[in-house]
Amino acid sequence: MSRIFKNELLATLVLAMLTIKVMAQLPTEVSAQLSKLTPMPAMKSPNVASMEKYGDYNVNLYTGLPEISIPLFEITSGSLSLPITLNYHASGFKYTDQASWVGLGWSVQAGGQISRSFQGKPDEASFLTLANDYSVPGAGDCNYWTYKENAVLYGNDHEPDLFNYTLPGLSGKFYLQQGSASPYLVPFNPIKIQRYNTIDYFDITNDRGVVYRFGANWAGSLPAREGLYSQSGGNTTSGVVAWHLQEMKSPNTDD
Repeated sequence: MSRIFKNELLATLVLAMLTIKVMAQLPTEVSAQLSKLTPMPAMKSPNVASMEKYGDYNVNLYTGLPEISIPLFEITSGSLSLPITLNYHASGFKYTDQASWVGLGWSVQAGGQISRSFQGKPDEASFLTLANDYSVPGAGDCNYWTYKENAVLYGNDHEPDLFNYTLPGLSGKFYLQQGSASPYLVPFNPIKIQRYNTIDYFDITNDRGVVYRFGANWAGSLPAREGLYSQSGGNTTSGVVAWHLQEMKSPNTDD
């Protein structure tokens, strides 16, 4: 072995040891910040993710996505009807996508669901329950350093979660607003969204007066929800990520 090669090998080993030593002596504060900045994946179940695509990429002539569906069954009660179909979303899929219980790209549409993506903390944990003082001045004023510190360390959640909804013939997104303000719809649709017990269950009323109950029955019991628990970077995220359609009610309340 030549002397030059030995010197290069020795230098490499020394640099590796220094790197290990530096990482071992990483300050606690810096380590905590890195832990909080580490991405926290919150993967939904394959069934929920496959249906959520219809809120992300609408099937219509404008988007260029064809409607590919196979009718399976139709439930009728008076003026109400609920088709059950096997649908394929032609927007393609990513490497990380997982197949639902009916196959990759396919989903069973049996009424609909409301799902959400966490932005920071779940809304019910901070955004809807803690006051966000949007009048706090810029960084030049240090009188509010405690409030700003809490915001940086996720003490206050300033960003609402993003919700997707799918119901017969309609899909889209919305996010909740603080106080009694109505949810903000993206895009706008002639529907009304009400939430109960913070976000235990939802009602969506369409332009024909039909009410759809998601996440529970009319008594507010028999929950039909799907939860998620994710841990990464020393942080934990947990909460409800899907509210499934449980019941429908016609405008005359007979059906």
